[in-house]
Amino acid sequence: MSTGCFRTGLVCLVLLFASCGDDVGVNNRDTTPPAAITDLEVTVVTEQSIALAWTAPGDNGGIGIAQEYELRLKEGEDFDWGSATVVPDAPLPDSAGKRESMVVSGLASDSPYSFAVKAFDEQDNWSELSNVVVATTLISTDSVPPSTISDLRVIDSDTSQLTLSWTAPGDDGDSGIAHQYDVRYAVGSSLIWEIGTPVAGIPLPHSAGISETLIVPGLEKGTSYAFGIKTVDENNNWSEISNVVLGKTNALIWQISVGGAGEDVANSVVVCSDGGIVIAGKTNSTSAGDYDGYVVKIDSDGDVVWERTFGGPAEDVVNDIIATSDGGFAGVGFTKSSGAGGNDGWLVKLNSSGTKVWEKTFGHTGEDVLNALVRTPDGGFAMVGTWNGNDSLHYGAWVTKTSSSGLLEWQRSYKDAGEDCDDSRDISAGGGICLSHDGALVFSWHGEGDVYYPWPDDICLPIFVATVLSKISFSGVLVWSHIYTYMTYAESDCVVQTGDNGYASLSSVYGSGQSLAKANVNGELLWKVSSFADGGVAHGLAGLNGGGIVLVGHTNYQTSGGLDAWISTIDPLGNTVDSLTVGGDAEDRFHAVTELPDGSIIAVGYTDSFSESRDVYIVKIAP
Repeated sequence: MSTGCFRTGLVCLVLLFASCGDDVGVNNRDTTPPAAITDLEVTVVTEQSIALAWTAPGDNGGIGIAQEYELRLKEGEDFDWGSATVVPDAPLPDSAGKRESMVVSGLASDSPYSFAVKAFDEQDNWSELSNVVVATTLISTDSVPPSTISDLRVIDSDTSQLTLSWTAPGDDGDSGIAHQYDVRYAVGSSLIWEIGTPVAGIPLPHSAGISETLIVPGLEKGTSYAFGIKTVDENNNWSEISNVVLGKTNALIWQISVGGAGEDVANSVVVCSDGGIVIAGKTNSTSAGDYDGYVVKIDSDGDVVWERTFGGPAEDVVNDIIATSDGGFAGVGFTKSSGAGGNDGWLVKLNSSGTKVWEKTFGHTGEDVLNALVRTPDGGFAMVGTWNGNDSLHYGAWVTKTSSSGLLEWQRSYKDAGEDCDDSRDISAGGGICLSHDGALVFSWHGEGDVYYPWPDDICLPIFVATVLSKISFSGVLVWSHIYTYMTYAESDCVVQTGDNGYASLSSVYGSGQSLAKANVNGELLWKVSSFADGGVAHGLAGLNGGGIVLVGHTNYQTSGGLDAWISTIDPLGNTVDSLTVGGDAEDRFHAVTELPDGSIIAVGYTDSFSESRDVYIVKIAP
């Protein structure tokens, strides 16, 4: 190395040092921050703005150009960098020594503000904090508020939100840009501004004349709200309250009609294990003769998955349908196309695709109908309905038990005692059936004429009519019976088990509307409701997971035309929670209802409003 550097030793020495420096990894990273700004000053003060100026520092101390400034302000005279607000749109730094300026606007009048600034370079080296300056905006002479909004309106609704729209006012009347909005609402049809609920997340006003929109979330389904809005400028001049607008959130998620050119009616609905929904009833749109049994499966969005019809040349109707353990379904009703004659009770087993696996008929030569069924713990079926001999004076409430393959195991009729009553007129009819908490059967029925009731004493009730709830053992032996309605005419419609292992029974009472009775686990009456919200006439009910009850039917109270389909929820104490009518300008009814796992409701029946002929009507309602 010495010979190589003989004549140019200095040059080689420099190169050697550079090489050695590289070998030991000397760090050349810039660690010098910009110089601290020491001459931040206030140059101009107005009612709503403060102008600032300062001398640009360098990138490295007082040399070069810094990367960026961060200016912060705090209302008041005690400045703290950590809690101060960053002022947006600070200017980019100029060369060291140049003068910088910035106007901070949008401030309140007659208010003190403190300011400070820092600079940083490309290596994120931050300067020390500048000197702090304080200034107070001038007292405002502006006393003109923004104009009052007069076109507030609801432009869209959902199950949990409403969308509002209005035209932006100005800062002074109808000119300029206002400072802020205040939107408030109340449940119902009126708004008292001082106690209204403020809406969060309101956007800042645009220029006068621009259309504004605001989504108000977190609202209750099917609920009416009143909204109002005020506007304020930078000087705290408030407008008057706007027009108060009314809006109502949706309870309806979707509604569909299904059917053909004839008459299609739904009588029952059940939820499938795959989240789908199966509806059963009757149709003559594609039937082989009169009405046929009709079963439709839809998905959770209301799209039809499949449709099936069953029956022969005469009338065949499915009144109730349930899901079975094999993923299929079982339905009951009546058939005139086969059996012993007249109407026969009809049990149809379907697979998961709706294809008929087998069918059975039960009954005599008279008019026999099965109205409801339940799957029993042994995999079989228990069904309730009405059987008839050969004349119109002898009908009986009828419970039938079959195996899983539909083979008859036993059947019982519940009507006249035989000894103590006049046999000239014996009429009773079964309405609904469900399992009790201990695996027995509970069914609702009504009797007319000389009907025997074993509770509370052995009595015969001639002429009059009563609705009854009875519990029987798995072999059909009576455990208890309770009379809920004892009138000149009453008819039991259906029964369901409630979340407390009790029962809810629906009956129709001549001259008195209807009656919803709630009983405990032993069938003892807890309460009874004799009229429903909005003049509703109930045709079906279901128990809810929260312990309440949902009723469906129809009403002609403030309808959109004809009869409207009606739904109402009842709390565990019998109080109405809410009520909803849906439909169009013709006749619409619900016959059955069920609750989905997410708490939403599916109601089914028929509609004359949404097609040229009567179609199955299916509605999904928010929880």
